[in-house]
Amino acid sequence: MKTSTVGYLSPGHNSAYYDEETGKYFIFFHTRFKGLGEHHEVRVHQMFMNQDGWPVIAPYRYSGETIGSYRKKDIAGTYKLICHGDDISKEVKISTPVELSTDGKVSGSFSGSWKLSSGNKIEIELDGTVYKGVVLRQWDTDINRMVFTFTALSDSGTAIWGSRATLQE
Repeated sequence: MKTSTVGYLSPGHNSAYYDEETGKYFIFFHTRFKGLGEHHEVRVHQMFMNQDGWPVIAPYRYSGETIGSYRKKDIAGTYKLICHGDDISKEVKISTPVELSTDGKVSGSFSGSWKLSSGNKIEIELDGTVYKGVVLRQWDTDINRMVFTFTALSDSGTAIWGSRATLQE
């Protein structure tokens, strides 16, 4: 599994936007990157509302994608998972591998279960904590391909992101 050398540091000064024409939510923010000092760039990510009505932010920059309806067998696979935690740190969060099996089990760096509803709503239980969010296909600039991703939030406000680690058709 390839590990990216790029990660966001200190994302901030954000603004949320709802596009009435497309029905999409976005978040605009600036972020810094490891090894580049105070250099920063603006990013735009799509936002969604999870099953409890809380906003969750797509892992990758917006590239025109629209959330679809997916099948569990298509989503199953190995993912790079980032648990954002609630700490304040100058270090980039490093992804760890997890496997979402077609039987609904999660294994790897965490153990638990997952389920899909309404074609794009995902609920993931990792080591006893439940995260609710969405799954979608996004452009992964590390491998220059569309991959499945997920974004979800726990009841305590901890966010996780997942990006499919294997190539897909």
